[in-house]
Amino acid sequence: MFNLILLVFLSCLFIFLIIFWFIQVSLGLRKDTIGFVPSLSKKINLELINSIQKYVPNTSSYNFIELGAGLANITQFLASKFTFKKIVAVELDFFTIMGAKFLNLFSKNQVEFVHKNIFDYEVPKKSVIYCYLGNLIMEKLYKTGALKGSVVLSATFSIKDVKYTECIDLPGTFYRKLYVYDFTKEV
Repeated sequence: MFNLILLVFLSCLFIFLIIFWFIQVSLGLRKDTIGFVPSLSKKINLELINSIQKYVPNTSSYNFIELGAGLANITQFLASKFTFKKIVAVELDFFTIMGAKFLNLFSKNQVEFVHKNIFDYEVPKKSVIYCYLGNLIMEKLYKTGALKGSVVLSATFSIKDVKYTECIDLPGTFYRKLYVYDFTKEV
C-alpha cells in the first residue's frame, strides 16, 4: 500500500514539475526572460570547453560566474573541467538556489551560491561569465558595465548593437547559438 501511495505522489510531483516548467518558459519568453530551463547538452558543453580554452589561456587567474544559474548545471560541469580562481552561481529564485546547493552536496566542486538579482551582483574583473538570459537583459548588463573585463559566453541571446567576438552555431540543440564576447581589453 505504501509503495502505491509513494508512486502516486511521485507521479503527481513529476506532472506538477512539468507544468511548472512549461508555464515558466512560456511566461518568460513573453517578457524576454527565461524561466527554468535545463542547461546540459553535449554540443553546448563541448563548445563551452572549446571557447574557454580559446579565450582564457590561464583559467586559474579567472573567476567563473554563471548569471541566472538555475540549478547550476553548467557551473558544476565547467568546475569539473577547469580550475578557476573562484566559481560562483548567481540565481534570484530562492527555491532554485536551495535546490542547487542541495545538489552540490554530492559534488566535489567548490561552488559559491549567491541568492541575488544579477543586476545587484558585482561581477569581478577577469571573469568568464556564462549566461542564458534574454536579449534585453544582456543589453542591460552590457550598458551597466557589468561585463567589462570579462569573457562572456551567452547561449542563444546576443547583445544588441555589440559585435560578438565569435558566434558558434549549435544545430540540433535548444540553444541555437553560443555568442562569445571578449571584453577583457575594455578594462
